[in-house]
Amino acid sequence: MLEQELVSNVETLCVGSFEWMTTNLTVSHYQNGDAIPEVRDPLEWSNCNIGAWCHYNNDPKNEAVYGKLYNIHALNDPRGLAPVGFHIPDEMEWSNINKSLRCKEHLENKKEDCNSTCSNFNSRRDLAKKCGFTFLGGYRFADGSFSYLNSAGFWWCKSEEEGIIAWVKNLGCSFSNAYKNSGLKANGYSVRCIKD
Repeated sequence: MLEQELVSNVETLCVGSFEWMTTNLTVSHYQNGDAIPEVRDPLEWSNCNIGAWCHYNNDPKNEAVYGKLYNIHALNDPRGLAPVGFHIPDEMEWSNINKSLRCKEHLENKKEDCNSTCSNFNSRRDLAKKCGFTFLGGYRFADGSFSYLNSAGFWWCKSEEEGIIAWVKNLGCSFSNAYKNSGLKANGYSVRCIKD
């Protein structure tokens, strides 16, 4: 229960119609209090068929900035990965963020139209950062290795995909949108939650 109390103090930001966590998820327990195991070993990660998490490069110092990385089993566990009062966004909710982040500054100060506001930034990632919505993360490959820490962020998208592929959203330093990509379910990605 202590973890849920800490999560309830997490900062959020209204982006369009949704209230998003401003940072990546860091929980190590499901909603019911059951522990989610940390898996560091590459081979164990590759063969894991239960919910698991890790830090980028297995370095706990990375959690404060990047959060934890989770496998698909943690995402879909019926005990609930998202903290009480939050949920993992689906495709529609992720799609909403592109236009909303572009227009956020305009909606707040009403001094510039969306197009001129957007042109003042190299990418929507820069605007998101200016607004307090960080896009950082990298991910863990199915073989247990890590990549993309400061060049792109990758987040699980709640979906009903079958087989070995699931949907992921990613935003890189030079990208203008949060793109939908397929990712192996054995990979480890960040999780960003929306308030219910």
